[in-house]
Parts: sequence; C-alpha cells; structure tokens
Amino acid sequence: MARQNTHRDLCEITARWILKQSVYDVCSWEISWNDGFVDVIGLTSPLKSNGRVTAIEVKRTKQDLVADVTKGKLLKYEQGSTHCYLAGTKEALGLDKYKKEEALTKLTELGVPKYWGILVLPSKGRAQPTMLRPARQFGKLLPNIQLELTIRIASSFAHRILNKHSPIEE
Repeated sequence: MARQNTHRDLCEITARWILKQSVYDVCSWEISWNDGFVDVIGLTSPLKSNGRVTAIEVKRTKQDLVADVTKGKLLKYEQGSTHCYLAGTKEALGLDKYKKEEALTKLTELGVPKYWGILVLPSKGRAQPTMLRPARQFGKLLPNIQLELTIRIASSFAHRILNKHSPIEE
C-alpha cells in the first residue's frame, strides 16, 4: 500500500504538472513570494508576448485550507500574478463528500475566488493532477515582477544545489 503524500510530494507533483503545460518555461516550489511562501509558481519567458505568472497553493487537508482562507493567505498570492490555482487532495477540496459542482460551490462559499483554477491532487502515489476548473486571467503581467521572479527562482535553484554538496573547507 502506498504511503500518504506529504505536502512536499504534492508540491513536486504540481510543479511537474505546470512544466508539462506548454505555456510555462520555468517553475519552482516553496519559494518566497508576497511576504510568504507560495507552494508552486510558474512563469513564462520574458521574451513571450502573452506572459504569465501563475501561483499555486497546495493543500492536503480541509482544515489547512479553511485556516488559510480565513486568514486571507490565498488572496495575497494574487498580487503580481496573472493566474492562480488551488491544488488539493479530494479531502481538502471536499470531493470526498460532494460531487464536482457542489464542491466548487462550497469552495466559493468558503472564499476561493471563481477565477482561481482548481486542481485535484492524489492523496497517495504520483498520479498527475486533474483539472476541476481552469484558472482565468485576472491580472496583467508586469515585466519587473517577471524579472524579479526569474532572478529569485535562479537564486533558489543555486541555493538548493549548493546545500546538497558539502561546504568547501577554507
């Protein structure tokens, strides 16, 4: 029997999903963004005319989702983004109790905006997310945000690589 996916597992599954979408050129997960940490972020190359910055919040449990919506945490990721998704397990999204349309209604009543996309993540295993609802564009891409994020993601990757190797002794 497969073990339950951790939050990190779900972030990595979501990052793989976003990179499979033809529009995105780069992504990262668990990166500092808008005075917090966004679970997954994807962006297009600054050379593309129809640019995107997509923030994805990943949730394993309904309690975690309710707590973050109550605190307004989800909405702070909209600043500087053009698209947002909520990615969650069936339990977190209410699909263990409700059918698709009922679950989407409950999420809207909870405070998840209708223009946010919804992805269903596997509780166990490495299956690809399934889209419950696509995200709609709500913001304009600002070139300074795109450049800042590109630099932040490159720095994050460099930091991760350096931390995997033993420090150089002086």
